[in-house]
Amino acid sequence: MKLKLRFLKLMLLLFILPLQMLAAELGEAGKLLATLPGVSDVETLKSTHFPEKYVFFIKQQLDAKDASKGSFEQRVILCHRGFDRPTVLVTEGYNAKYALREDYIEELSKLFDTNIITVEYRYFDKSMPSPCNWDYLTVENSLYDLHHVNQTLHAMYKGKWIATGISKGGQTTMFYRAYFPNDVDISVPYVAPLNKGVEDGRHEKFLQYEVSTKENRQKVLNFQLLLFKRKAALLPMFEKYCSEKQYRFNAPIAEIFDYSV
Repeated sequence: MKLKLRFLKLMLLLFILPLQMLAAELGEAGKLLATLPGVSDVETLKSTHFPEKYVFFIKQQLDAKDASKGSFEQRVILCHRGFDRPTVLVTEGYNAKYALREDYIEELSKLFDTNIITVEYRYFDKSMPSPCNWDYLTVENSLYDLHHVNQTLHAMYKGKWIATGISKGGQTTMFYRAYFPNDVDISVPYVAPLNKGVEDGRHEKFLQYEVSTKENRQKVLNFQLLLFKRKAALLPMFEKYCSEKQYRFNAPIAEIFDYSV
């Protein structure tokens, strides 16, 4: 009986000790973050720019308008400058793994000395629902994801908020402002395209008749034609390069060469 009691005490100690160690690693912002509803797995990260940095997960509904459809965990990275500082909300369009880097910082954060909240887009990397039902991968649902992050983290950061993103992330910034105009004070999309359709039709005309000069466009075309003429000699080199970089394709390598040209 005494042996069993000692064993139970030991197991309890082994369970509690890691939690105590984790709590000790969290700074003031991290401890507050861990108390917010739906937030889990708060982990400390190193940063060369911020006094505190964390990666965590937040519970999101698969269908923003129907909680019965289930939920998933979305990865978010928080770079904490100060509770009194503005907050940049990075509206990713894809994977947010880059934000884990120790030297990560955003241009707007440099300019205005802000906190950063980087939200990975649903269905990418660590923010993948299980099971994976693609029906819920919609722009509207992704915008409700951002809204939920915004509303939850407002408990920590009550100053000005700036939404920003690049390319598809820039599109997300614009769509987010359209759906939730009062969530942020400023929206700064970078190189954000507004496509007219699956086949837009404007790119081909621009590349063929408008970009740069007529002479430069002809030089590019001549080079492309030369690559096709020498395809037999270049293809083995191209294939070797792709192999070394561990690139994988769902089409024959010869077709990939053509697309690259």
